[in-house]
Amino acid sequence: MESITAVGLLHPVVVDSDGRLISGARRLEAMKRLGWRDIPVRMLPLAAIVRGECDENTIRKDFVVTEAVAIATAVREEEARLAKQRQAAAGPKSGRGKKATGSGKLPEPVAGSGNLPETRKGQSRDKAARVSGKSATTLRKAEVVIAAAKEDPDAFGALPAEMDRTGRVDRAFRQVTRAKRHQEIAKADLAAPVGKYRVIYADPPWQYEHVATESRAIENQYPTMTLDKIRRLPIADLAEADAVLFLWATSPKVEEALLVMGSWGFTYRTCMVWVKDKIGMGYYARQRHELLLIGTRGKPPTPSDQARPDSVIEAPRGVHSVKPDVFADTIATMYPDWTRVELFARKARDGWARWGNQA
Repeated sequence: MESITAVGLLHPVVVDSDGRLISGARRLEAMKRLGWRDIPVRMLPLAAIVRGECDENTIRKDFVVTEAVAIATAVREEEARLAKQRQAAAGPKSGRGKKATGSGKLPEPVAGSGNLPETRKGQSRDKAARVSGKSATTLRKAEVVIAAAKEDPDAFGALPAEMDRTGRVDRAFRQVTRAKRHQEIAKADLAAPVGKYRVIYADPPWQYEHVATESRAIENQYPTMTLDKIRRLPIADLAEADAVLFLWATSPKVEEALLVMGSWGFTYRTCMVWVKDKIGMGYYARQRHELLLIGTRGKPPTPSDQARPDSVIEAPRGVHSVKPDVFADTIATMYPDWTRVELFARKARDGWARWGNQA
């Protein structure tokens, strides 16, 4: 009813030579409810109808993603235009809480106007989604991809055609959002902290070569670094002659973490274990722990007996890769008067310098 009122009847109903309805039952019912007296009908022999109806329903092509976005955009623009018309018809308000100076009556529905009560009640975006055949969420993601392709054709220009070909909007959307997130992070000031530190606490963005699915890739969360790049960071320049390094490593990265520790000028001594409240993924064993490796440079003293913590700490998981605050607090308790810096920090901490593009 809404469609016919807005744009008229695009296709007449179809009957056979005996007047039996073959196609258009919903159109017919809509026109009856709208009070139409004369209804366009096309009469054909049954054999021709069979061929035509078969072709119409089988030799066809659904809207591709970019077409659906174009349709939804046009619908939203039309809805905005009609909303302005309705607002103008209602008249301006003379003051807060006062009635409009106009009549306050909205125009009656008129064929071709799209101005039906149902339209006024519905949200423009939801209606656009309904008309285009895609969900509002899918449309929003596709619009982000199309806009990115226009803004940066070298990086994203191929994605709209890929969406149309595969119908996979989520994959293209992840590519765009991941790339944009990395671009924003890359703009951050990564100047190394000044000074020397006796405690260095680091959680490197390890790069994983094998993931079960693209959706689980670490790069969906933050930019990673190759082992060589991590090893070449000038961390040794930050350390005092006598210093301690606390270096996070997942189980598959222990060997690489030891190489990093050596490249930074530290010797491995021992480790602590974070036991999580939730089990994760794993190829040989499903992981529920991470290791905090401890290394030294020079001859730093060990913590006092009272400040030596349990080597196993149980703490709940937070957002992706973020380590529990209890470990930074524990390190500060172990070395309360030492200068401390956190590398690849996610946030500021009292008593700590920090470095990292997510800080």
